[in-house]
Amino acid sequence: MTAATRVDDARRLRRQDREVPALCGCEGLDHRQAAKALGVSVGTVRSRLPRARARLRAPSEEADAHGTGR
Repeated sequence: MTAATRVDDARRLRRQDREVPALCGCEGLDHRQAAKALGVSVGTVRSRLPRARARLRAPSEEADAHGTGR
């Protein structure tokens, strides 16, 4: 999977599903810092992160399962 494919997949996510992985993964913020930046609870950050990761994986896994890999 290329970086461009990852960006395309991320663009398909809702804004709130993009924000947490961007802050925690790309910007290096911990859950507390990301929660403060977004104005949400730490629990919200903790629940959004795995959900967003799963949604990012889903299109790629589906393509691989159909032999169309990206």
